[in-house]
Amino acid sequence: MARLTKRIMDAAKPDPARDVLLWDEDLRGFGLRITKTGAKSYVVQYRDAGGRSRRLTLAKSGTLTTEEARHFARETLAAVVRGADPAAEKMAQREAPTVKELVDRFKREHVEQRLKPATRREYLRVLDDFVVKKLGTKKVADVSRADVAKLHGDQSAHPAQANKLLAVVSKLLTEAEVYGWRTEGTNPARHVKKYPERKRERYLSAVEVSRIGRAVSELEAEEKITRFYALFVWLLLTTGCRSGEWLGATWENVDLQNGLLYLPDSKTGQRHVVLSSVSVDLLRRAPREEGSPWVITGRRHNAAGEWTHLNNPAKSWYLVRQRASKKVDGLPDVDLSDVTPHTLRHSFASTGAAAGVGLQVVGGLLGHRQASTTSRYSHLGDSPQRAAADVIAAQIAAAMNAAPLAVVRPIASKEPSRKK
Repeated sequence: MARLTKRIMDAAKPDPARDVLLWDEDLRGFGLRITKTGAKSYVVQYRDAGGRSRRLTLAKSGTLTTEEARHFARETLAAVVRGADPAAEKMAQREAPTVKELVDRFKREHVEQRLKPATRREYLRVLDDFVVKKLGTKKVADVSRADVAKLHGDQSAHPAQANKLLAVVSKLLTEAEVYGWRTEGTNPARHVKKYPERKRERYLSAVEVSRIGRAVSELEAEEKITRFYALFVWLLLTTGCRSGEWLGATWENVDLQNGLLYLPDSKTGQRHVVLSSVSVDLLRRAPREEGSPWVITGRRHNAAGEWTHLNNPAKSWYLVRQRASKKVDGLPDVDLSDVTPHTLRHSFASTGAAAGVGLQVVGGLLGHRQASTTSRYSHLGDSPQRAAADVIAAQIAAAMNAAPLAVVRPIASKEPSRKK
């Protein structure tokens, strides 16, 4: 043994049969290892709290001077005296899960098990297109606020998308704490500020509703959209339902006698939709395919030969929007480029508000998610909701020039009558 110096390190020769270890005489446990191939590195050797011998590589020779390596070794051995186990910590870091491994587990245990189809698709898109591509190889425990802020900031040109990404990343890292892959309370997404979003609810005017109604009728007659897709558009406009609620509806969910659509698993959980007289009439006259359980039947069968519901209405909606936006002599021009099927739901609500239907009742028809809103109208019976649905759907049907108008029943006033 001798004090390790640069001269001794440079002069050390490998042994083709085994690794060579040269120990420092001044600092017990500090040494130089020369492998059979001639690679040299500084090491420390110690016993952990359980008495087991541990050897830890500090650095390759050349990356640190001998004196720098001796100082590093002294700090490491001092940490061992305080109860640390640097070799075990280094191994744990090397074997720690990556963000890619976290995403894979998150998909299996959360995305696939707990999210509804539309939300699931959005989560998968964000996870695959952004999170894994940018942070996939990083250790979960090493993800910092700066990493999350950069991921968020890279999408600053699209504030709404950036904020959705931030929400997904925040949930992902919260689950990492649940899995024990991050220390509890260390979610780095927590204090990254969202971008302000300019929310603009798009509603259809009576003219725009009329143009959409005309376009649907023409395209159905020309067989450019199916009868089922035409029904789909009418039902969206006259019920205020979400697209997925009608796409997933079966005839077992429809009670024409009582004018109800039962949704066993809507975005807000189980609920029933009060159908207007217009909607009930549309459903009584609706097309059907033999053997299909779906209200909105698709064009194809699945691998088992069973009917499927309409799965991708985007192409048909493009045709409707394009036809409805086409210039027509004698009619005002309209710009429907920003109109989506979800706009039809907003228009149902706005039509009701404009017709004097109470917002609480409209909220009940739409099945709003907020508990505070729900609690305010949950005591209402079906009667005022059905009357409200009739008022709204009748006005929309009139604008569309489509189904016969329902008989509009006035909504009973809740104020007591005053005697003169």
